[in-house]
Amino acid sequence: MKLSHFFTVIILPKETPNSKLYSSVEKLLAPFDESLQVPSYEQECYCIRSEIVKDIQEQLNKEFGTFDSARERFREAHPEFHSVESHLPGEFDNELEEERRRLWQREVLDDRDKLERELLATLKKSPIPDCSDCKGTGIVRTEYNPDSKWDYWRVGGRWDGDIKNESRPSSDGGFNFANDHEEVSNNCDITDFLFENQIIPFAIVTPDGKWHEKGKMGWWALVSDEKDGKDWKEMALFIYNKYKGHLAVGCDLHI
Repeated sequence: MKLSHFFTVIILPKETPNSKLYSSVEKLLAPFDESLQVPSYEQECYCIRSEIVKDIQEQLNKEFGTFDSARERFREAHPEFHSVESHLPGEFDNELEEERRRLWQREVLDDRDKLERELLATLKKSPIPDCSDCKGTGIVRTEYNPDSKWDYWRVGGRWDGDIKNESRPSSDGGFNFANDHEEVSNNCDITDFLFENQIIPFAIVTPDGKWHEKGKMGWWALVSDEKDGKDWKEMALFIYNKYKGHLAVGCDLHI
């Protein structure tokens, strides 16, 4: 299990009839399906990166300590965020969570990221000679979708009603597995409403088929290339305004 769920808004043409809302969302999300098979192409073998990552991680841990030790130091320095860590998404103060993420980035990640970039630029990239996949060439062929963003999705889900700024009753400890948490009618509004209420998801898919995101969501809820919260908020509001009067459907995506 990868355990990465994230709130995504799908923007649809304003003339989309109610009977076509679900299928229209399905169509816009289809190109980003992890299981979508694409024509075979060449890419760098994972063995190259695995060796580099191993070397980099060792040097980062030597310089800054492990992430576990960093988390412990951060928790000791900021007891005000303990309540955030014990809640499910949507159950805590978004502003408090944003502040926690901002401080974590500044106090922990910025220096690590800087050194990581420096090491990536200097370390020699070499394949493993006896790699079973690339046979030491460093190149493999794959049919994996390079645009993959999700392996499972549903309307609403953990964010049932959020797009309408509604606090709907949750179940299953906030996971909302039941079908009544997947009603399109409870998870659809116009972009004007999202703009006015500043409803900011993790990702947005626009009618032209383009994917916009705060960062690249990976396994175990690890996010890379993450935008500053303020910058992403401005971008999301810009998109809502650009597609003023359009329909928007809130979805729960998993990768």
